[in-house]
Amino acid sequence: MTRHDTFLPPYGRMLLLALALSGCAGQTTHRQGIDLFVAGKHEEGLAKLEQASAEAPDNATFRQAYRNARQRVIQRLLGEAVRERGAKRMETAEAIYQRILIMDAGNAEALDGLAALAQEMQRATQQAETAQHAGKSDEPVMAPMLRASFRKPATLEFRDADLKQVLEALSVHSGLNFILDKDVPPINVTVLLRDVSVAEALELILTTHQLRHRVLGETTLLIYPDTASKLVDHQELVVRSFFLANAEAKQVATMLAAILKAKNVFADEKLNLLIMRDTPAMIQLAERLVATQDVAEPEVMLEVAVVEVSRSQLSNLGIRFPNQLSLSPLPSIGDVLTLRDLRNLDSGTIGASISPLTINLQDDADITNLLANPRIRTHNREKALIRIGDRVPVITTTATSTGFVSESVQYVDVGLKLEVEPTIYPNDEISIKLALEVSSVVKEIVSKAGTVSYQIGGRNAATVLRLKDGETQVLGGLINDDDRHNANRFPGLGRLPIIGRLFSREGNNNQKTELVLSITPRIVRSLTPPAQVPGKYWSGTENHPRLWTAPPAPSAAQDPQAPSVPPAP
Repeated sequence: MTRHDTFLPPYGRMLLLALALSGCAGQTTHRQGIDLFVAGKHEEGLAKLEQASAEAPDNATFRQAYRNARQRVIQRLLGEAVRERGAKRMETAEAIYQRILIMDAGNAEALDGLAALAQEMQRATQQAETAQHAGKSDEPVMAPMLRASFRKPATLEFRDADLKQVLEALSVHSGLNFILDKDVPPINVTVLLRDVSVAEALELILTTHQLRHRVLGETTLLIYPDTASKLVDHQELVVRSFFLANAEAKQVATMLAAILKAKNVFADEKLNLLIMRDTPAMIQLAERLVATQDVAEPEVMLEVAVVEVSRSQLSNLGIRFPNQLSLSPLPSIGDVLTLRDLRNLDSGTIGASISPLTINLQDDADITNLLANPRIRTHNREKALIRIGDRVPVITTTATSTGFVSESVQYVDVGLKLEVEPTIYPNDEISIKLALEVSSVVKEIVSKAGTVSYQIGGRNAATVLRLKDGETQVLGGLINDDDRHNANRFPGLGRLPIIGRLFSREGNNNQKTELVLSITPRIVRSLTPPAQVPGKYWSGTENHPRLWTAPPAPSAAQDPQAPSVPPAP
């Protein structure tokens, strides 16, 4: 007996042997990958599944298993990255996103996460720099020597002393030079201060006597009255530009005008740029407010699964006997019936027709599953719409008195329509306003004029859910149950017990449709306030807004939430 492989050349036999060995190796590696996945070693199992797919490149099962496993690992890592970002562990989150890109170089969620992470890290650096200079209202224009003089501790005890004497004592102690404006009136000062900085002592003395100071050099300050005209002449102004990454420039400008009463603010909507010109103290307050407003908008990914299960049971069993006999006279000559034909009616001149006898043996069952599994990503408090289906045309015909006929076409959406509006809360909970509508064409209706319209049936559900990140909620109970029963019986005999089934036909048509909705929210970017900006801080008085000047803070026992007094410059 001749073997087929004897006709193969040596290299052909070697190729078949290599293919067989690669198939066995791929199967073993694939099984090892599945076992590692079951044991919870996801990334090791993924590496084995990828190896199995490479060893058997023609095996579609291996490729699909690798893709499914990779998608599961990526989703798990994305959730870990979001949690690390929420905990402000930026480097760990960045490393996780990089691992995802190694598995899937074009993963859009990982690329978006890295871009958002870079913005958050840049913003955190800017906020840290802002916080470092917080409380030093003159810091942008203050020389290092002046700052050192301001920090020196001082003790002052004066009763009804002339202001010039008090400033002279401060000058001798700190090395600062004071110049008085010509409009400064003679003032008697009573002050008792112990172990305060020169800056605090000077600020208290000037503020309580309607005076202000202006820095002229490294060790020189000008004292002038706190009046509108003198402020115009002496108060230094700073220009600050804010390039906003997330907030809208127009909205932030409105906020600054409402909170700080800022007037010299310009918003460039095209560049999303905010430019402000004001005093250094106002600029620093504006920096904190802008940092609070310019945060990344929260985002959520909604995984939706809509399943429509349709069950139908059609039963049509029995014998349908003739139920109609029709008699009609027949014409004797031609096709026209005459009066003579009616006078001479007999069994030969009367035609008869009878309905047929029908045996029905029909018992059908049908189960239909319609599945839609969309995923949609949306911002906080923004509506998102998912529509799956067709647009059915409805033609309307219009005729005028002159005989002109026109037709217009309108489209009606038929299918699945899901509208969601999520609200993300700081504790990683999501409230979802949900509206679901499922419609279908029941039947066509043709008017007398020939215009076709449609009868559309629909089911609607609207609710509000509050879920945790990753929690799945299943909504069901939208059931449409249609049960129809009809029978055709031979008179008398069809109602007899048992044998009556031989003289009757019974039909049952049961259609039951249930709609099930499953929704799982996953937070892509949580609602995280800026860590470098406190929730409460002193902002000066109504007439003198500033960041660091404040009355003594109450003790923690009196008010644990009270902001601490920043150190004087």
